[in-house]
Amino acid sequence: MRRTSNMNKLTQRKGMEKIIPRHVTGAQYWSQLDGLRTIAVILVLLGHAWTRHFFGATVGVGLFFALSGFLITGLLIKEAEIHGSINLLKFSGRRLIRLFPALILMLVCTAPLLKPTTFEFFASLFYFSNWVRVSGNSMGAYGHLWSLAVEEQFYLLWPLVLVLAYTFYRVKGVALAAIFLISFSTLTKYLSEGEDRIYNSLDARMDNLLVGGLLAIAYRYYPEMVRKWSRVFAVPGILIVVMMAVIPEGVSMATELTLITWGSVMIVALLACADIQIVNSFMSMKPLVWFGAISYGVYLWHYPLQWIWLSQGISYSMRFPLVLVSSVVIAWLSYRFVERPISKTLRPYVTV
Repeated sequence: MRRTSNMNKLTQRKGMEKIIPRHVTGAQYWSQLDGLRTIAVILVLLGHAWTRHFFGATVGVGLFFALSGFLITGLLIKEAEIHGSINLLKFSGRRLIRLFPALILMLVCTAPLLKPTTFEFFASLFYFSNWVRVSGNSMGAYGHLWSLAVEEQFYLLWPLVLVLAYTFYRVKGVALAAIFLISFSTLTKYLSEGEDRIYNSLDARMDNLLVGGLLAIAYRYYPEMVRKWSRVFAVPGILIVVMMAVIPEGVSMATELTLITWGSVMIVALLACADIQIVNSFMSMKPLVWFGAISYGVYLWHYPLQWIWLSQGISYSMRFPLVLVSSVVIAWLSYRFVERPISKTLRPYVTV
């Protein structure tokens, strides 16, 4: 546990159901970022299933955090520019419509088998499991939901900070706020005691989301400069991420997480800003984009399913393939029959 392409429908291929990717920043959609989601969730599954050989779970979550901060901060800045403000209620509504149905489905389906305590169930449902883990309770089969808790707590606070900073100092104020909070979060990691505190708490982990937000701001106003530097930092970013996925034990947790934070945003910059055609084409391959579109569901389901499979006595070597296949099947069913219909019905009510 520790550690500008057009928006096209992904047509049916070898039995794959059509999936329409949904994340947009400004008017732009990056299919290669769905590919990055695929890489990130595979790293998480490998790190949780084959714990003796892979350490990539922490790296996978770091990539998700940086990508989330980049995309959502970009959307918030664009809304502020167009409308002069941000509708926080509708923003929260969009988050709930996107995340809550799949989470409820997973908890309702797995709780009878996994038998979490009532407290663990509601900590998972209402996004405070990270603080439960800080207290020393690993949260068992729902331990992986700490990262969703960090994100949702961050998106309760960051839009408020962004609105306040933008009101008084426009985008420069937002950038300064992000830099201040990144510095504060990094310092918190190094001053905090106990790995549970460093790994799970919002204040120690929000820099991973904020660096993505800072990248979104820089790319919106200085695209050529960001394009240039994202190419310069592409190789260092890849090396950092690979090193942390393979041999993270040589450094302290604070240093590991800080390296992952900056390595992750370099990877996001490479794919979203560098405009390297061969890289973008590879990461935009249809299977990667298809998998990336259901990556949230795969992440939700993989860890409870792993606990269920382990209770059946599966071997170490079979953990990853069984968890991967079962998670993908259930995540696709959830996306097709629960998440998409609910989103299609309710999304118009929270669109700005």
